Amino acid sequence: MKLAVLSTVASLAIVGPTMAQTPPGFSPATTKTFTVKFGNTAVTAGNAIKLEDTAVAPSFDFGDVSSSSAHVVAMLDLDAPMGDADRSYSPLLHWMASIPSGDKSSATAKDVAPYAGPQPPVGYGPHRYVLLLLADPSAEFHLPSGFENQTYADVTSRLLFPLEKFIAAGNFQVAAANWFTTENTTATPTNSTGPSNSSSPSTSAPVTAGASGLQAAVAGVLLALMSLQIFHL
Repeated sequence: MKLAVLSTVASLAIVGPTMAQTPPGFSPATTKTFTVKFGNTAVTAGNAIKLEDTAVAPSFDFGDVSSSSAHVVAMLDLDAPMGDADRSYSPLLHWMASIPSGDKSSATAKDVAPYAGPQPPVGYGPHRYVLLLLADPSAEFHLPSGFENQTYADVTSRLLFPLEKFIAAGNFQVAAANWFTTENTTATPTNSTGPSNSSSPSTSAPVTAGASGLQAAVAGVLLALMSLQIFHL
């Protein structure tokens, strides 16, 4: 009997972590996933995607995963700016798109925060990027209270994105998730200009007062790269 119990516990210990569709330790976690593709390359729970394949916003489809009225998809970098060396800007919001009631794919998605493709600093290893499908109880998506004046056109509005506060304020539910990693193995940035409905970001974002020398330096790089519609993150 004891052996049977121990065997069951061991099986759960092995299977449990593989069921999550979010990175280990990430909250909110979910066991439900949805289809995400960069071109013909599918995202599958932590697989590595070539950096050049992430230059344009991914397509997605969530079929019957959720029956909520409206939805929003958010993509966040969990390792900004320098992975193990420095995650002081994480999570960084790379993209947010709303999907109207009745639709289940990116075909009718509308940018809330224009897409900016990943560009981790060279030499700091892969970054983790999570995509969350949030179910909206409303018939039509609106930025929740406390976020309604955000345009996400400058980089500072995307750093340290308060995900849990955003979800609570909008009464959203995590319907599904997916995630991938990508790494910069060259010093040449990719062109990560978003889709045609993305507006050009502003370059007027201020450097946070009191930031460390490293943070100030990274912020300066961010501002320069914003004029090219990319983030160095």
